[in-house]
Amino acid sequence: MRRQIIPCALAVLTFAAGVGCTLLSYMFVPPVVTLCDLARHPDWYDQKVVQVTVSASVIYGGAVIGAAGCEAEGAWAVVVPGENYKAAPEVAAFLTREAPEVRKAEILVVGRFDKDATPGCFGPRFGIHAQSVELKSPVTTEPLPESHE
Repeated sequence: MRRQIIPCALAVLTFAAGVGCTLLSYMFVPPVVTLCDLARHPDWYDQKVVQVTVSASVIYGGAVIGAAGCEAEGAWAVVVPGENYKAAPEVAAFLTREAPEVRKAEILVVGRFDKDATPGCFGPRFGIHAQSVELKSPVTTEPLPESHE
């Protein structure tokens, strides 16, 4: 009987240590997800810190990210600078420069996902409160679309 207790106790301790390490890793290393994952399962990620690499478009100082080819409804979000976020100069120029143009780039966003960031009537419902943003591609610019009034 004693021979069975020690291996069972070691197995339980090993399992508990593995689960504990996994949970701790989520606190320090945010999971890498796609915008499609966030749109499919918003409740899973709500108010959790995530990492997303995605295409971003900035117009009039507002950054919108979207997942091309995603079948999930609402696979786009706004990127909002989080509290105490200080962007690198090139990222700040990309995200906040008020210019009559559309800026586009691939970015890596790390931040807290908010499934109810906006009402979602005429724009994305989801939002990411950015803790960091990194440019992954060169920034391209396009003229604003012409309005046909």
